[in-house]
Amino acid sequence: MHTDAESLGKLEETFKPSLANVAAGVILGLGLVIGGIALAVYIALKPAGPNETSGDHFAKYAIMAVGGLLLPLMGGALVFGMRELAAHRVLLHEHGFQYLSGKSVDVCHWQDVTEIREVFTHEELKVAKLPGAKIKQVSRSFVVLRSDGKEFGFDGNSINRLTHFGEWLKYASGQFEIPWREVETK
Repeated sequence: MHTDAESLGKLEETFKPSLANVAAGVILGLGLVIGGIALAVYIALKPAGPNETSGDHFAKYAIMAVGGLLLPLMGGALVFGMRELAAHRVLLHEHGFQYLSGKSVDVCHWQDVTEIREVFTHEELKVAKLPGAKIKQVSRSFVVLRSDGKEFGFDGNSINRLTHFGEWLKYASGQFEIPWREVETK
């Protein structure tokens, strides 16, 4: 198995996550942080009512703990995860690709790939207001299997222009005689 990037040949194209997905995750994460802190401050500053019991005090402190600690921690983890996602890159070369994630770089030569899977995941979302109504959705992803057992997964969240990326994978499959398998899941 080859591990040097120079042997991959000419750089053809670079793929990275969609900026919209990263921005949405950051906005949601910051919303959790700010909202959690605001909830805790609101509950803490809310004056006690004349009929409050010790159970009410316990509930007040429990909501403050969840709002002031748990929600900001979840928001911070989401923002950190988006930072990690934003650092992902796939550099597609004529003889393989580099998968960059943070500070790690995986080099994958097409001749070391044992299979490429195109995965179609079928989902049905029920519409709450309309009994029996469903929204059907099919999402697409790709899995590249390397001879050492390493799997590289690519979907619409981790890579932009997924359809175009899939065209490159299909081309590599034909050029380097890599088995292509379509998988349907629910």
